[in-house]
Parts: sequence; structure tokens; C-alpha cells
Amino acid sequence: MSRDIHLVEPDVIHYSCVVDIYSRAGLLDEAYEFIQRMPMEPTAGAWETLLCGCRVYKNVELAKISAKKLFEIDPNNSENYVALFNILVTAKLWSEASKSEC
Repeated sequence: MSRDIHLVEPDVIHYSCVVDIYSRAGLLDEAYEFIQRMPMEPTAGAWETLLCGCRVYKNVELAKISAKKLFEIDPNNSENYVALFNILVTAKLWSEASKSEC
């Protein structure tokens, strides 16, 4: 195993980078599955990365899941609400975008 060879124990930042790689490649389902299998609690950064990938690749359902997790982790971060709103508006889901709770 590479951690034995390189003496590096992967931490949450390493795992978030893998989520970023999957997301940028458009492999959003793989990124989501990777987050679910992380050996530690995913950070807001991992979920934000997935949410950004959902915006680029127009995956509304996964965006809703990512946003829900972000709202739980960091409910006062307005950027997450705006990101989901923009995804919903782009998908022409006006009624969902206009809800006070997403």
C-alpha cells in the first residue's frame, strides 16, 4: 500500500482532492460514492466540490443531495444556497428555486 511506502496517511484534504478529480471529469456518481465511502466525516469542502461539479454537468438530483448536506454542515453559508438556486434556475425548476427551503 502506498501509505506504507510513502509514509503518508491520507487525510480529509486528500479525499476531497479525489472528489474534485472525479467531479471535474464529470464522474459525479463516482464522486458521490467516494464521499459516502470516506473513512472520516466528509467536510463542507468535499460537498462544495461535488455541488460545483453538479452545476457544470447539470446534475440537479445530486446537487440537491450535496446542498442538503452543506445546509446541515454550514447552514449560515449563503454561497451554498445561491449555488443550488442557480442550478435549479438553469434547469428551469422555478417552483423549487423559489422555495424558501431547498
